[in-house]
This record gives sequence, structure tokens and C-alpha cells, in this order.
Amino acid sequence: MAPSILLAITIGQLHTEPSAQAFTKSEADQLVAFWNQAGRIKTEDLHPGEPYQPTYSPSASTWLYNMYKRRDPNQPLIPTKNPTARTQRHKDWDAYIDQQYSQDYSWAVAAAAWMNNGLEDSIVSRPESQIPADLKALAGNPPPFFVINRAQRITISFEGYLGIFEEGVEVPRKYPFLRSAIGTVSSSTPPNPTELGQLATAANVPKNLIKPLLAVAQLEGGFDTVNTYDTGGISLGIIQFASLQTGRGSLATLLKTYKNRYPSEYNANFRRYGVDVASDGRISVVDPRTGFEYSGADAVRVIVEDKRLTAVFQRTAKLSSNFRASQLRLLAEAYNPAKLSIPVTLGNATKVIPITQFITSEAGIATLMDRLVNRGTLDPLTDVVNNLARTNLITTVSGLASLEKQIIDALTYRHDFLLVSTLSQPTSQPQSGIAGLPSGTPNAQGSIGTSTIAKNGTAEPSQVPPFDPSQIGKVSSQNTPPAPTKPASQPSVTKDPTPSQPAGPITIPGG
Repeated sequence: MAPSILLAITIGQLHTEPSAQAFTKSEADQLVAFWNQAGRIKTEDLHPGEPYQPTYSPSASTWLYNMYKRRDPNQPLIPTKNPTARTQRHKDWDAYIDQQYSQDYSWAVAAAAWMNNGLEDSIVSRPESQIPADLKALAGNPPPFFVINRAQRITISFEGYLGIFEEGVEVPRKYPFLRSAIGTVSSSTPPNPTELGQLATAANVPKNLIKPLLAVAQLEGGFDTVNTYDTGGISLGIIQFASLQTGRGSLATLLKTYKNRYPSEYNANFRRYGVDVASDGRISVVDPRTGFEYSGADAVRVIVEDKRLTAVFQRTAKLSSNFRASQLRLLAEAYNPAKLSIPVTLGNATKVIPITQFITSEAGIATLMDRLVNRGTLDPLTDVVNNLARTNLITTVSGLASLEKQIIDALTYRHDFLLVSTLSQPTSQPQSGIAGLPSGTPNAQGSIGTSTIAKNGTAEPSQVPPFDPSQIGKVSSQNTPPAPTKPASQPSVTKDPTPSQPAGPITIPGG
């Protein structure tokens, strides 16, 4: 077997899809030489005293996600809330899962202690409870909910940039969106309104969108916030543009937008360091470890694993005002509710009506944009509007516009923009509210506050994972209620050791 293939197997990097061949062999060789210069990367144990730690398993998280979706396809999966068992049988399943979860945690805590004392041979087998036969038929046996890993702190330095990435993203108990135990969260402060306003003007954002956009942006991370641990793959920026697991998500669109408008700057900030977006829309990278080129899902995996490539994204967002403006430009283009229409039944006729004919206030536009940004959908806007029109016997568009405040109230999601006095309000809305833009620390959804059920009682549809979990809670211990709090004994999410690290995990989590 060729040495290059042996190396690929060693670090788990065989291609699963054809590369886009965006880089030549000469370029790849130059990139490997650049990235492997002294001082580019420094890796050290995150917990030097007790390097081995119990960590929630991405494989078990994936099993939970698939089980929940099969068990109750119509129930939403909310990142901050475990799905509710609607039948007694499902409650029995949850009781089994909670029992096995607690057993796995206790086992992993003990096993990590043995490993930290050099007594790996003394570790007993993981105890397993009997899974209900019908749950096994639905979802199969669950993988271990906890495994042992060795978290790392990685320092990246190049071209005046210095970034520190810590493996060990903390997630809520039984979290169904974790996909990498070696992913990271590197957060920054959300930009101030002055900077946002200047960038929005530079990006030619329509004037009627600027104030709503600024309000929504305060709920998200900074331009250089990057997350690489969940189903979003690599998530970057002010609304956390995500590669998804395919490498074809909105992050790829953002790269293409920046590349097309500022090609020289794009080449200097991305391609020069081995990151590109191919003509077929996939993110492509050169692996600094091997010189192999990977595209799509393979590229996502390599970026998550090698923090040198993660740093390329963050560095550009920190240094380039044009890249930050590109984020706002794409936000305004792709998440502008003022460009959309919905079908509305007025009397006996159903018409497709532009949203701006009945949502005219900045508070209303901000409310809808908040949903588009965080969920990718305006649901349940159509149901809310039609229900209110029917209940209030509305037969004209002007009559529908009189219901704007009620519509906004029912659609409020992460923040109540009816309370933001700097935004224009529906005419019936009192102007005595909270002055200024919303503020606060993003929670597990990259949000301020939570809202899982619309005010009209409509259940939220299934959503994407959290965007900026800079304050996300730890996995709860076996004696802790399933709330994302942080008892002293809670486990951390840490890294799968690669063969270059001392020792190995008891069970390697799936990515």
C-alpha cells in the first residue's frame, strides 16, 4: 500500500467524495510547507492534571436525533429542550434512556480516573441496561452515551493572527445535535450599532432593512464567531452562516459572494491558505497534514479536525471589512422578508399577497427576519395570518394590515421587537418600550430568551442547531435534572485523541 494511503488511513482521511481539484499539486506542496513551519500550531492538554475526561458521545447524540425523529416526526427538536414523550410507551423508553445515560456517565467518570492514574488495564466493561424491544426495533441499540477523550488547546499563529481554540464544547443533557467531539467554539463580541450601520451602508443594504437588520444582529455572534461542533458543520459570522455537513450550505454561498466581488482579496485571505469554494459550490481545502485536497463533506471534516483551517475563516472575518460587509450583503439578500409573499384567504378568495402590504413596521420586519435568520423559514406566518383573518372576518388587504400588531405578537421568536422603541411600530403599538437595541448574552440558540411555541399555540417546526452557543450549558451528570446547568461534577465535551496523542480513547466517538 502506498505511504500516502497509509497516512490517510492513520488520520482517518480517505476521501468519501471526489475532490473538486481546485488546487494544483504544486500549490498543495507549498501549502503543506507553509502550514508546517515552526510556530504555526501548538497543541497542549486542556486539562494537564487530569487529561482524560468523560465526554458526551457524538454517536449517541446522532442516535438520539434519529430516534426522536422516528418516534414523533411531527414534534420539533429544540436545542434547549428535550422532546416530550407523548405516550406512556415513549415515557418508558425515556426512562430506559435516562438510566443508560446515567450508567454511562458514572462508568466514564470512573474510567477516566483510572486512565489518569495509568491504570487502563483495570477498567471494567461498560454496564448495559436491557433496551425495550420496540425501541430497539425503531432505532437499534444506542452507542455509549459517554466516552473518554483527551481535550486539547490549540494555538494557531500566522501572518499576524493569533487564535486559541479549545476542544470541549459543552452541550445540554441528551443534546441531539452534537456531531464532533473535537469541534470548538470561538466566540466574539457582537459588533456595535455604529460599525453595523457603516457596514450595512457599504454593503448597499436597503435603507428600510438597516434598522431591523441591526436589531436582529444583536442576537447573534460577532462577525468572527466560529463553531465547528454541531450539525451546522462550520458556522461563521454574524448570523452563523453554516457549511452544513455537506459543505454546500450558506457558508459556501458567503465565500462565493466574497470571491466574486473581491477576487484578489479573497485569494489573499482564503485560497492562499488552502481554502476555496469550487465551481460546483462545494468548499474545498488542502489538508495541511497530507497535502490531499478534500471537497464537500470531506472538507468540512478536515476543517473541524485541523484548527489551522478553522483559523483561516476567523482571521478573514477579523481583518477584512469587505468580508464583514459581504456577510451583511448576503444576509439582506437571503433573509429579507420584505421580498416575500404568502397565500392568504380573504373571504372566499385566496390571494398571494406581498408581506409588505400588511407588515409595514420595522419591528414587524425584524420579527420576521429573526425567524429567517435563525430558522430558515417564516413558519408559522401563513397559518397565523390566515387564522387571524378568519377569526376577525377580514376580507381586504387593508383590513389585514390593521392586524399587524397581533401578527407580530404571535410570531415573536427570540426577542420581542415590539418593545424596542428605536424601531418603528404598528400604529396601534404604544411607543413606550425599552429604548435601544436588544442586548444580552446569546444562549444555546445564539439567542436572548427562548420561545418554542408560537403565541397562538402553534408548535414550532423542527429547526437547525444553535448558531452561537458561547454560553451553552454542560452535559448534566446522572443526578442532575435535564436542564443545561453546570454542577461541579459535570463532564466536558473533549477531543478524540489522534494517533499522535498519548494513549487512546476507550471508545472513539463518531463524527
